[in-house]
Amino acid sequence: SRTGGVYDVKESGIEFRHMPQPPTPKDGAEFLSRMKSNFELNILEQPNDNDLVFEVKGVDVSFANALRRIMIAEVPTMAIEKVYIFDNTSIIHDEVLAHRLGLVPINIDPRLFIDVEDEDELTDENTLVFSLKVSCGRSRAHDEQKERARKAREERQGKRDGDAAADPEDSIMGSDDLDKAAAQAAEAHHSAQHKAGRETLADAVEMPGRPYTKHVYSRSLKFVPQGTQEEQFPEGVHMAHDDILLAKLRPGQSMELEAHARRGVGEDHAKYSPVATASYRLMPQVELLNPVYDE
Repeated sequence: SRTGGVYDVKESGIEFRHMPQPPTPKDGAEFLSRMKSNFELNILEQPNDNDLVFEVKGVDVSFANALRRIMIAEVPTMAIEKVYIFDNTSIIHDEVLAHRLGLVPINIDPRLFIDVEDEDELTDENTLVFSLKVSCGRSRAHDEQKERARKAREERQGKRDGDAAADPEDSIMGSDDLDKAAAQAAEAHHSAQHKAGRETLADAVEMPGRPYTKHVYSRSLKFVPQGTQEEQFPEGVHMAHDDILLAKLRPGQSMELEAHARRGVGEDHAKYSPVATASYRLMPQVELLNPVYDE
């Protein structure tokens, strides 16, 4: 390398030959100028939104390690910090549940928020609020019936408050009868998918001879806008992944809580680290100085 040396392959073995070090830069401007002249960054792979493989040329190993440490410990993110549990009759202890919630990544730009300076000054500029309220009924059919009743109550309440004005784009040909028929058809299709065992994510487990079990996923965390957040985030705030398993409930068990998220860095707690792992490896340049012949 330019700042290391060269491995010479000889009949007696491999020998390392040190190369002369460049002179120390006299100031920061010369250091940046020298770095820019040799620096090169190429993206090699990006198989999905969560993985990135890139190469950096013309820099010292310490620079690559600095990038790794910064990504792990100094890039801010939003994570759940405070959990107020009102009801938890599951087998998971409150402390364990709060810890699991803190590790759920939130899909939000932390630059839109400020750090919490005082615990008594929580505002819509430094805090996100989520709620979770789930319970497990006697069976899947019982849970689905309760969910339909809940949605019906919300629709009636919205109509009374005047917040659920009909949107022509959400209607099918502007006909209430067709809208009702479409909703019934969608519900029948969903039930058929469950009966056929083709659901992509197990919301609940029903097995002969075993009690009914309901799965609580990260998608059960509902965003509760505060202040101007409803206008700032019209589509709401969601978890980075909606299929993270939080708990399993048996009939009669329930959970109800409120979670407050704030901005932080991985140096304070690992839950704020934006990367699952960040690593680097050396890419040596192999150059044969003399021809190599086979036997």
